[in-house]
Amino acid sequence: MNNENVACYVRVSSSLQAGKDKYSIPEQKDILTNICTRNKWNPIFFEDIGLSGETIRKRPQLKKMLKACSDGTFKNVLVTDQDRLTRNLRDLQYIKDIFIENNVKLVINGNILDLKDEDDDFKSDIDGIFSKRERRMIAKRTARGKYQKAKQGKIPTSDYNIAYGYKCDDKSKMVINKEEARVIKMIFNWIANKGLSCYKIAEKLNSLKIPTRSKSYGKIIRSRINNKIYEAKWTRSSVNHIVRKELYFKDKYKYTSKYYEEPVFIDKEPIISRKLFEKARNQSTKNKSFKGRGATALYILRGKMRCMKCGRAYVGSRWHSKKSGKTRYYYRDLGKSNKIREHEEKCTSASIKKDLIENIVKNDIKEFLVNPKTIELYLDTNKKEESGLVDIKYQIIKNNSEMERLIDLYSEMFINDPVQEKIIKEKIKENKEKSKALLALKFEIENKAEILKIKKDNLRNISYLLEKIGEGIEKLKDYEWKRIIDKLVDKIEIDSIGGPGKTVKLDIYITYNFDEIVSEKPSHCTDQVHSASKRSSKTCNT
Repeated sequence: MNNENVACYVRVSSSLQAGKDKYSIPEQKDILTNICTRNKWNPIFFEDIGLSGETIRKRPQLKKMLKACSDGTFKNVLVTDQDRLTRNLRDLQYIKDIFIENNVKLVINGNILDLKDEDDDFKSDIDGIFSKRERRMIAKRTARGKYQKAKQGKIPTSDYNIAYGYKCDDKSKMVINKEEARVIKMIFNWIANKGLSCYKIAEKLNSLKIPTRSKSYGKIIRSRINNKIYEAKWTRSSVNHIVRKELYFKDKYKYTSKYYEEPVFIDKEPIISRKLFEKARNQSTKNKSFKGRGATALYILRGKMRCMKCGRAYVGSRWHSKKSGKTRYYYRDLGKSNKIREHEEKCTSASIKKDLIENIVKNDIKEFLVNPKTIELYLDTNKKEESGLVDIKYQIIKNNSEMERLIDLYSEMFINDPVQEKIIKEKIKENKEKSKALLALKFEIENKAEILKIKKDNLRNISYLLEKIGEGIEKLKDYEWKRIIDKLVDKIEIDSIGGPGKTVKLDIYITYNFDEIVSEKPSHCTDQVHSASKRSSKTCNT
């Protein structure tokens, strides 16, 4: 084993760790080098700097090392702690499978683990469980501290992470950063009053040498794919992110945490008026709908479409054919992306032509625009049978008890089965939705007469509005269609199968917001349609 090449993996999850804590890169290297010296090994280092240990998907050096292990290059992998490899149990099992299959031993701070041995494998599992538990406890304690800080009216974040245009004062209050606020006002005025695109504004800001937040703080922007360093400058997406942020005209900052259902609202000063914000946002949407040379098409169903198989969103995409010189636009499922976990299977869903799916949804909405009375029929058709008030109260108590049981089960220390964990998460989500629906139904039964009057008034107003829109339906632009869809449609679920060059199956399920719009309390109804309100399976070329 003398002079044998061994893989030494080191990682830190932040630039702070990289500089001064006990898990710094130099410290890890020193420890592993000493181990190699004692065993007369030749260390080959793989370094991932500033990358989280919760997933291996975006850690190029770890993936490179695992590939080398699969090729038989290394028979020993050295780390200072197992959580340097990963803190995710599913990823840990994936890594262990590679080591076992290729007879690779894991050396943790000098202790050699042969994962083919049951005791060593069990010891590795226990370390993984405790690492996961520790990560959750740290996350909960951090979230609790931030939440309590927010309840005191303080911003639970640093100056760098706060929204551009604001800063923290000495008392951790959110106040306006005058220099950055001046840039915010310039951006909104350029779009609203001069009609400039986000791309043109980014060019203008760079030409005026106005620094970005990253440049002001000297932050290094490094690619996680090829480790390349990029210049911190304004881009189209960074400007667009500012234009879409409602924070700039509101007098409160909304702080939310996944561990607490109730959000906290922190007082602050607005930078611009609501009128200027809406004018700029509308102009930005119009700019995106322009289909001139080199312009990007507007995907009016963006944010609404989801795959029923993998649960991932559909996003807009395009493909340019060099042979024909034409560009084809379509929606694709993120579950088919190469960026999913290496040990996960890609979704078999179909990529759908942009014009095909958008025309289906447009035609379905046109039925309501041309004849608004069909909204009332839609609501009556999808209305659930109402139970008695006593039965509803019993169901609420029963559902709350089930929720408590699921939360206790999820928080158990030794749940390390990712499949079971996913099932429990889905059940918790279903129970939350059921609780909302039951509370809405209880409120509706208790206030039946008053709510019925409100619904009729709202429905009359909506019908009148849609009737007026329907009169000019053929003249609607894509950006106008997008605003209608954003208002009326809650979600579009896609059940499809993609074959070589064609779509084998395409079922579309549209959920409308009509019941939420006409009610004080939200209660969604689902309209299942395929090709303009007809549900079936269909084969078509794409």
